[in-house]
Amino acid sequence: MKRPLFFIILCLEIWALSTSASDKNPSTPPNLLIIFTDQQRRQSLGFWQQPEYQGAINGTSDPVFTPHLDKLASEGIVFTQAMSTHPVCSPNRAMLLSGIFPGQNGVWKNCHINSATDLKEDLECFTDVLYNEGYNTAYFGKCHWIKPDSVFDENANYVGTTSSPGGYLPNKYDIYIPPGPNRHSIQYWYQVLKDNHFHHYVYSNDPVVVGGKSDGEMYESNEFSSKHEARTIIDYLKNNRQQRDPNRPFCITWSLNPPHPPYNKTGDCEADSYELYKDMRHDKLFNRRNRSGKASELNARVYFANVTSTDKYIGQVIDTLDALGLGDNTLVVFTSDHGEMLGSHNRMQKNCEYEEAFGVPLIVRYPEVVQHKIEDLLIGTTDLYPTFLGFMGLSHLIPEEVAGTDYSDMIKNTDSDSVSRPISTPFISIEGNKKGVRTAKYTFTVYGDGSVTLFNNLNDPYQQINLNFNSLPAADQRMLSQQLGYWLNLSRDPWVKETKNSDFIDYSYNKD
Repeated sequence: MKRPLFFIILCLEIWALSTSASDKNPSTPPNLLIIFTDQQRRQSLGFWQQPEYQGAINGTSDPVFTPHLDKLASEGIVFTQAMSTHPVCSPNRAMLLSGIFPGQNGVWKNCHINSATDLKEDLECFTDVLYNEGYNTAYFGKCHWIKPDSVFDENANYVGTTSSPGGYLPNKYDIYIPPGPNRHSIQYWYQVLKDNHFHHYVYSNDPVVVGGKSDGEMYESNEFSSKHEARTIIDYLKNNRQQRDPNRPFCITWSLNPPHPPYNKTGDCEADSYELYKDMRHDKLFNRRNRSGKASELNARVYFANVTSTDKYIGQVIDTLDALGLGDNTLVVFTSDHGEMLGSHNRMQKNCEYEEAFGVPLIVRYPEVVQHKIEDLLIGTTDLYPTFLGFMGLSHLIPEEVAGTDYSDMIKNTDSDSVSRPISTPFISIEGNKKGVRTAKYTFTVYGDGSVTLFNNLNDPYQQINLNFNSLPAADQRMLSQQLGYWLNLSRDPWVKETKNSDFIDYSYNKD
């Protein structure tokens, strides 16, 4: 049957319009770029000093310069109460990868030569999920989720045996991960070892970036680690050498070592970044009034300089992402594995319930899905994996064993009733034998010996007054006891079997 000419023309016009709309709004799966520094506390971001953020976090922020992360914050969601569930390097990384608590994922303390801790091979990490979904997967930087073993030769090359030429151990903490299940489906591999920002070992399955060496052969780098990592990531994004399939989405995880120690000499940081802080007055360097004499001015200057340097290289990567036209369809997540005490409460480093170590930065940018805002959601490490998969429209792929909560709907739409807003988020230190919860008002921690720390974060933002638990209103005592019991049950903590410290913990509580 012949069709009238006007009918044919109409069909062609409809087809052209639909094709044009499809070209403008392709249903391309989103990319993922996760960036996390090591030991950067929440206070060490420059934008907290801007008027928009006044009063958003407890106490004063650090006098740091982070222009690129400031820009990222202005384009995304800024979280004011993101917490490191177990504020130590290996446990936090294992939780980020697996979405599972330390008691179940195999990493309940830092991986090192005398620690029988390894991330379980059979866990379905987010890298496994995305690889199985057809993603290019890549990892750059520090790993630190398996136990070191003396299966290297004297030149730090992996040989896979403790017998000669093996028997050597190039690093007693983080160690090279050979191809296999411990890489959790990561295809492009660029691993950096040693807590030395200018002299470290690099292992990669891309010979071009390690002087022609093969996967497992040690390449010694003598430039600032974040700098050469950024250069390699930019090369990967540009894909001029076909490091990835351009027809597939990518998942890039970038773990920077700075501002992790060392921070004891000017040679531990880049000179141009140090210049910004070298003449800064003592009272400005240490503007948090809970600081005592533990940290030196040099410690603070070098730590802040490394924060500024990492910001610079993060900016280079994100600028490249945007210049390539990939930014709108890429979920960018910036965070840290834990904070740094830097002399507060007369302590250095981490693994404690104080805000400087327990609190971490968290910024999420996804222009196609969310707009800039400040978010006070109490979110912990295990929640990150399910939440970013939720943002990517992949919540149906979250494995059942993941213990964290997908808060993506709530974050996108505050009226969403898909999940309840949490009252608390946990603090779990199995090695330190202490467990606690952080609410908007309180930080409550119970130690193995039955002692307690309890702070009112609203009235006492620097956590200088340890309250008597029994002095709280009965409703607050009950809430804290129930919340802690809930989290210990959910994480299947060793305390549950013996109902340890039950005077403070309600193990019978189930919020469902």
